[in-house]
Amino acid sequence: MRIILKQNFPLGRYHANPWRAFAFDDPHGEWPPSPWRLLRAILARSFQLSRERENACDDDLRQKLVTTFCESKISFQLPTQSWRGPGLQQYQPSEFKKIPAAAAKPGEKTYNTTKNKDNFWLVSAETDALFWSFVSENWTNELLAHFDECLARMTYFGRAESITAIERLKHEDIIINTNCELKDKRTSTSVPVLCPRVDATFEQVACQTNDDTVANSTTPPGAVWKYAERPSRAKPVARQPTRKALPLTQIVQFAIGGRVFPSLRYWLRITDKFRGIALRQLAQQLTGNRNAKFAELPSETRTKFSLFTGKGAADSVLAGHQHTAFFLIPDSQGKPSRLICWRNAPFTDQEQTALLAAAEAPLAWDFGSDDWKLRLVPLPVETPLPPDKNIFGESSVWETLTPFVPPLHVFGRNGKPKNGFEIETQIKNILSDCKLPSARVTLLSPSDAPTQWVKVHRPQRSRNEQTNADKRGFRIRLQFEKSAKGPIYLGHSCHFGLGLFMPVPDKEE
Repeated sequence: MRIILKQNFPLGRYHANPWRAFAFDDPHGEWPPSPWRLLRAILARSFQLSRERENACDDDLRQKLVTTFCESKISFQLPTQSWRGPGLQQYQPSEFKKIPAAAAKPGEKTYNTTKNKDNFWLVSAETDALFWSFVSENWTNELLAHFDECLARMTYFGRAESITAIERLKHEDIIINTNCELKDKRTSTSVPVLCPRVDATFEQVACQTNDDTVANSTTPPGAVWKYAERPSRAKPVARQPTRKALPLTQIVQFAIGGRVFPSLRYWLRITDKFRGIALRQLAQQLTGNRNAKFAELPSETRTKFSLFTGKGAADSVLAGHQHTAFFLIPDSQGKPSRLICWRNAPFTDQEQTALLAAAEAPLAWDFGSDDWKLRLVPLPVETPLPPDKNIFGESSVWETLTPFVPPLHVFGRNGKPKNGFEIETQIKNILSDCKLPSARVTLLSPSDAPTQWVKVHRPQRSRNEQTNADKRGFRIRLQFEKSAKGPIYLGHSCHFGLGLFMPVPDKEE
């Protein structure tokens, strides 16, 4: 017959030391709890029961209880989330005497103090209980009834600080997986556990600890040392904080702060680097590996985020303006003040999380000095843009906010313009490809908008070609027949912030 005890420690601590172990020298603490201690605690509650009710039990019944307990095979299911506590050291009163002994005023006495150490094991107060297993054929209904009454009266176990609740589980279909057994031989990793001998008598188990035969012995009469292997402690799993999914949005924007800002020529380094960090963050979310790179993910995984990267199956380039664009908006002094991530299809929660995580890393825009770093601060979606730079506005006249770079060479090797590759022609072709209405294209004169050289994005596949990242940018005005709604971004590296247009008041030509 097998009986199972379930024991909890509501305060989350079990205070006890092995027999005759000095607290300051005890490297183990008593864990698992000793069956010798449990048997004596049950007998103490048995005597309490006799004081409560006359003829509740007699010594013969206690003798049977001791005999059955001692011959039972005992094992444990120890909580996997239990570990040795740090121990508490505190001063306790000891001897009442005159302190100091040579005090001038006679008759002044107080308690002398001594430093004690309170060892304990940390155990779960609710979710992970300690289970005892007793296997014997001699457990009778009479013994079990008395056994249950004794357990119901047990309020502490070990020292007085060790509050406990213990009960016998009465459902026969309960299954526990014991993970700690008592053995006769000791190993290098086992710990001693004091157990009653199989032939222990009632008189031996109920002995007084102040008797000379007990106080001066390393092992009390009727007891024997056995050894237990504690199960390895389970590593706690951090509870992942739950959060609501971010709502779908077309715009994710950040304020830009820093001490040294790049000139317009190097703006693309900001968007290019930010996009690379966002892709790494996305790869880390997908794999859980902090060193993961997006380019090393499987092809089918990368294809799922084609609208974020601009590359479809087999790393083919997406046509049109389907994928994410990164815009930089200047302030009144011409410094980049805001980074806007925009896409016609809304960003998913996972993509927004990657963008927000990327904003936590400082951006170094100058490769020669990493001290010149910019910081990004997320802004609410509804944060408005300056009226004169509202790229999402509507107008029939648009002018470049950042220089337009023709995707094709305007001039041949001889330095002369190439027929059919004029800037006006290229822009009209781009408008047609993007399904935008046709417009009158005006190349602003150098006096209105000086020609500028800017850095452009060079994909990894083209970085070995004999070309450089410096391209000539132009200022352009577009005059549509009717109002057009932004954003409008055209030309080379337009998804990285170049060729971005802003609406302007209608001008008479």
